Amino acid sequence: MSKTKKVNKAEAIRETIQELGPECRNSDVIKILEKKGIDVSSGQVSATRHAVGAGGKQKLARVAAKRGPRGGVELQLHHLQATKALVENLGGVENVQAAIKALSMLNAIS
Repeated sequence: MSKTKKVNKAEAIRETIQELGPECRNSDVIKILEKKGIDVSSGQVSATRHAVGAGGKQKLARVAAKRGPRGGVELQLHHLQATKALVENLGGVENVQAAIKALSMLNAIS
């Protein structure tokens, strides 16, 4: 029975992320580890990255701030405060939705 050194994949992933920096892509980590003879999946890299906190929520927040929620316009606190004031002034969300519908019909006519 030959004894071979067992590779700790999670440790290899952590070391590679540390070398490349927290902004590296999972595919970059996988390619480097493949060159070292360590086979890991994207899921393993992602799970290890999340456990370490490398690029996790902070990176997601930066991406969301750039493209906004669901890829639309970026909403900031002052937008939400203005929306809340509009809802209060018009007497509820349903009235705001009716106003938006009326405004879109007016824009379609113009």
